[in-house]
Amino acid sequence: MVSDGNSATDGTTAADVIKKAGNTIFTIGIEGQNLLVHLEALSSRGANGIKHFFHIKSYETLENIGKYLKRK
Repeated sequence: MVSDGNSATDGTTAADVIKKAGNTIFTIGIEGQNLLVHLEALSSRGANGIKHFFHIKSYETLENIGKYLKRK
């Protein structure tokens, strides 16, 4: 899930259903600080207990990450 942290709806119920079904949710917050705490709460925890949440500065950074991963 990628978001600037602003949302008109609460994704908590959907995220809970997805996680209960055994799926992992990675969240990426972009730019501002708006509601990033909520976005982090939607993410799953890894086996080490660390949340699968990332905060990056720009959509350009996200694009560069995508390009890097595509080459792998």
